Amino acid sequence: MSGLPPRADRAPLTRRSGALFSLDAADVPTLTPRSGQVLTFVRATPATAIGGSGRITQAVHSQARLHADRNATTGLYAPSLLMEPAGTNLILRSQEFDNAVWTKTTATVAANAVTAPDGTLTADKLQEDNTTAQHLAAQGVTIIAGNHVSASVFFKSAERSRILVRVFNGGDAIKIVARADLGTFTTSVTGAGAVTDGGLQSLGNSWWRAWVTGKVNAASTAMTMQSYLLNASDASTYLGVTGAGLYLWGADLKAGDANGSLITSHIPSVAATVARNADRLTLTPAWSFQDTLTIYAKIARPLWAGHTAHLGAAGYIVSWGTTAPRLELLLRNDSRTIGAQLYDGTTAVTVTPAAPAGDPIEVCAQFTGITTGGKVRLDVGSGFGAYSGLTGPISAFGAVNTLAIGDGAHAAGVGLATGLRRVLVLPGERSMAECRGAW
Repeated sequence: MSGLPPRADRAPLTRRSGALFSLDAADVPTLTPRSGQVLTFVRATPATAIGGSGRITQAVHSQARLHADRNATTGLYAPSLLMEPAGTNLILRSQEFDNAVWTKTTATVAANAVTAPDGTLTADKLQEDNTTAQHLAAQGVTIIAGNHVSASVFFKSAERSRILVRVFNGGDAIKIVARADLGTFTTSVTGAGAVTDGGLQSLGNSWWRAWVTGKVNAASTAMTMQSYLLNASDASTYLGVTGAGLYLWGADLKAGDANGSLITSHIPSVAATVARNADRLTLTPAWSFQDTLTIYAKIARPLWAGHTAHLGAAGYIVSWGTTAPRLELLLRNDSRTIGAQLYDGTTAVTVTPAAPAGDPIEVCAQFTGITTGGKVRLDVGSGFGAYSGLTGPISAFGAVNTLAIGDGAHAAGVGLATGLRRVLVLPGERSMAECRGAW
């Protein structure tokens, strides 16, 4: 289901010299790691991803997803194994803006007007009428008071090329203005609340995804997601031209919690809200316990990497041992730092440098003297930092000797979304260069 064009850098499926564990995005969807272990992948629902042609694809129940974000500058696609926490799209009829659940204001909708991002003839056209007013489609949902939300919609230019996506309650709103003609966006707030982040994602085939996350108002429960047509001056109130508009498809409104909300993959819906279960990839290590080892990971920079708010549970890139004691390599809760730590059940020994700029993010963690002292140091591209202090020695990992790869957290369904491009577990202390060479 990958839909990706051939890549010259894909190596044959052979065991890499010296690797205890080795997994690359090219191993999807078979999930046959090059180091020979048997992986267990679980997700109890279908889920979508963006293929290498910019097309939205759907993976069936318990099928891993190969996701490819397009670099807007180079036009190239980089595949990654998409691992996400659970989520629910609160919007009904997410691809049917002509349906009565969507309230149209001084606008009409032409159903199934063009080919949608998933290759089907299901994208609708939101069309203004000849009135000086706001021209929009809207739908209301209910959330828990104080929770953050994330909203997104796919759009394509027609006579109009700019859209305002807003989540609104009374006088309070978070919003994004996305401009397909310029490839730019701006976010803002009206009244109470705050924008956490927002963006404009190119699918590379004239389709874009506009998204915004944040909190509308601490007391708000009734939310309305609104998609406005804008004119060339970014004005939402203007004299419309009958039939002018743009194409819409795939609306999402997901509720987070009091700590934050993530922008994640599109969840199609029809007559009811739809939940996507978490991705979970694990194995029981086939190698003997190592007193000193190195973990290397290359991950795609997630869409939410610019978030400024606390996001709840951290995202574990690699976690060995589901109960304490365990070792972990993780994206930390503020999404701007990387962490590597040994946790003996009482004390977490951690090093936490800032995540490097750009895409991908590479990280190399050395865990040394695990059974005799327990220290860790981390390299994120500019050289290893000093070792952490000591923790109590770990003679064996937690009661469940499980290696979790790209897991949201130790409890399925929470944590941060991660796109894995490569994971290596190597014996001994290895440098970043050595880990890259192990490929």
